[in-house]
Amino acid sequence: MPRMNSHDQAPRGMLAGPNGIREIAVSAYLTVLLVLAAIIAAAAGLVMFYLWWLKQKKPEEIITVTSEWQPTGKIDFHCAELPQDHKLPTHFVSRVEDYRTVESISGVEHVEIRWRNATLAEAKTVVVAHQKAADPEAKRYQFPKQVQRLIENKKVEDVPQEQTEPAASDKPTPDGRIGRTRETQPQ
Repeated sequence: MPRMNSHDQAPRGMLAGPNGIREIAVSAYLTVLLVLAAIIAAAAGLVMFYLWWLKQKKPEEIITVTSEWQPTGKIDFHCAELPQDHKLPTHFVSRVEDYRTVESISGVEHVEIRWRNATLAEAKTVVVAHQKAADPEAKRYQFPKQVQRLIENKKVEDVPQEQTEPAASDKPTPDGRIGRTRETQPQ
């Protein structure tokens, strides 16, 4: 093999031969892959940030509150866990229903309802009302309309069916209808 002079050698930075070209191609390929991976990671980060921003941004409804929260008179008892046996004592939470009216941006009035835990004063009112209802000699207590209906329905259920007779208008007619017939209608 002839000896190469210093001026016959390949310029600096250039690799001579087929292996040199292959190494250049591989390094260019890796560089392109790294740049492409960085672009994809940046795009994915932007998409994730945009989705997070959309989730944080809640649509704001423009409403005008036309009345403050007021009680409806409805009460309920909440139990965290349904008891297995209805005769065993269980912890109950007294809850009351409130409502308020709001006006939307279009001018339509809406009623919002919420259930909340009762205050001590409201719980005492329920206890006093129950005790007065259970004591027949106590002074008559004026119940809210909802509670009064429940008490009246309970009294009706307590009366045995044999003591009550159907009214004349509730008796069945010969053709099977219930109500007044033409012969018995007042004139």
